[in-house]
Formats: sequence, structure tokens, C-alpha cells
Amino acid sequence: MSKPLLSIIVPVYKTEKFLNRCIDSILAQSIKDYEIILVDDGSPDESPIICDYYVEKDSRIKVIHKQNQGLGMARNTGIRLVSGKYLTFLDSDDFVENDYYENLLTFAEDNDLDLCVAGYYIADTERKQKKVNTVEQDLIGKILINQTQISELSAKVICPNFEGKDFFSASVCFSIFNSDILINNNLFFDSERSFISEDLKFTMCLFHYCQKVGVSEKGGYHYCYNEESLSRGYNPHRFELLKKTVQQLEELCVELKLDGYIERIALYFWINFEKCLNQEVRYSKEKQHVRISNIKKISEDKMTQHQLTILINKNGLNGLQKILCMLIYNKCYLLIDFLLTLYNFFKHRWHIKIKNKKVL
Repeated sequence: MSKPLLSIIVPVYKTEKFLNRCIDSILAQSIKDYEIILVDDGSPDESPIICDYYVEKDSRIKVIHKQNQGLGMARNTGIRLVSGKYLTFLDSDDFVENDYYENLLTFAEDNDLDLCVAGYYIADTERKQKKVNTVEQDLIGKILINQTQISELSAKVICPNFEGKDFFSASVCFSIFNSDILINNNLFFDSERSFISEDLKFTMCLFHYCQKVGVSEKGGYHYCYNEESLSRGYNPHRFELLKKTVQQLEELCVELKLDGYIERIALYFWINFEKCLNQEVRYSKEKQHVRISNIKKISEDKMTQHQLTILINKNGLNGLQKILCMLIYNKCYLLIDFLLTLYNFFKHRWHIKIKNKKVL
């Protein structure tokens, strides 16, 4: 049996509500030369049964049932099984348009690309689709072959600059890769249980081995908000994972000899630090005095103080962020808790409104 052109890896965990839509969107693709690798990561719902149903339905589909280890390890399991010339990832609560993979493969094949990146769609407050570019506008439709340019992308995936520009998305779901790049260079994901943003280090290292990178003008990946996603739950270790990730990023940037990464890492830290604060007031079931104690602990951490100093000295915070930073420096933790509780209350009502809209 000849090898397929594309291998599509779909990690599956507690997505029974969306899994049919995800797999059906692949089966409806305008190209047929692909394989689907479903990696059931020990899902406790009906997802494993759905996976088995599709295996019986289509010979291009295979399923691996494994012990739960998290998204990164599930993706690694899929990588070890690919046989296609190219590979890609699709989260099981998302879906793709019918011509999505054909467009990316055509662009990659015509230009002999190691990596092809595209934009994606995300739902706005009215449940309409809004296109999001993964790169700066002037890179869309371009082919990068200059090794200096490609190397610079490694820093750009960390975070946009202070103006919110000069970025390159790190998500592997909006890309297709030459499989040999990953296999020959032993590129695999870290576990999100050890580091935040398992995509980030993977993509930064990937650029180191790429000779040609292209940005497609055509998107077709639909990122769908899932309130039950693990990334939106409470993780008491999130801040410690953030610290480990920042330390790893700093070491990797030195190893890859990248420039301009200090400010980007500081911004990356701030974005995730805000998430650490927000999870305390939105997802934590602890009483207020415990929440405030946790907010105080992470706000007074040495890494927090160091990264905030970088941002302040570089004028890298906007108005609202400066206010929050001022409250941190003045140790107004009760006020921080109150303001974030208010913010998350209205944000949660916004998501309830979305949830009540027609599901895509």
C-alpha cells in the first residue's frame, strides 16, 4: 500500500460533543490521499467508542487507545505512527473547511516547503466567524528561504512586540510540516504538565531545521471555543509551570543565538501571569482570603518582579496593564481580587451568551 500524502493527527480527550464534527470535516476534504491517526488519550467519556466507530467506517483511519498523559504526549504518539510525506494536527473540538488541506498541500508541494502556515477562524461574540492571521500581513503569500529570516521567526513565535506586531503563530494546528523534518531531527513535544505552551518550544526548534517556510493566503481551520477545555480549568501549579517555561525559553534563545527575545519573553510572561491571576478568581473554589494569599505569593515572586521591571523600563504595558502593575507594586491584592472578580463575572456572562447561540 502506497504511503499517503498527508497524515492528520487528532488527539482525543473528553470531546464527545465535538468529535463527530471534527472527523466528518476531514472525511469531507476535497483531497482523499491522507490518513487519520486518532489518539485516544484515555478519554473517560464516549470518545473512544466514537473513534472505534470511525475506524470501522473508513480504512484510512486508525486509532490508538492509550493511558492519559496529556496533549503533548498524545501528539508524540501520533508522530511516531505517521507515514505521510506531510503531517498536521487537528484538535478534536475544532474542524476544517472542505478544501483546507488541499490548499495547503498544493502550496507546499508547488514550492517544496518544509513548513506551510495558514490563518484560521475563531468565533466572535455573535458566533460569527472572524479570520485571524497567524503572521504579519506583509508575510502572507510569501516564501522564506533566507536562513536569517527563518531563524528570526523563532523569536517571533514567543510573543508579538510591544506594538502587538511582528509575530508568527506558534500553533501547530494551523500548519503542515514535512514529516522528515520532525522524524530525522527527533522533534517531539514537551508535556503541558511540565511546561506551559507545548507548541512554543516545538515550533522554535522546528524553524532551526527548516530551509523553506511559506505562508498560505488561504485559511480554513476553525478554532472553536470549548468551555470544558483543560486549558480553562484551575491548575494550582500554573505559575510554577510558567516559571519553568520562561527559564526554558531563555536557555533556548541563547542556544539558538536569537536576538530581541528578552522583551518578547517579558510580554509572554505577563500574558500568562494575567492568566494565573484570573484563574484564581474564576476557577478556584477557595475562599477569598486563600485567593488573595495566592495572588500575593505570585505577585511578589522574584521572577514576577524581574519581568515587570523589564516591561516598565521598556514601556511595554498598555493603560490597563499599567494599572494592574501599579496595584501589584502597591500590594493592593484585595482590590486586584475585586476587580478581576468583576471582570470575570462579565466575561463569563459573555461566554454564556455565546453558548446559547447556534452551535457551528
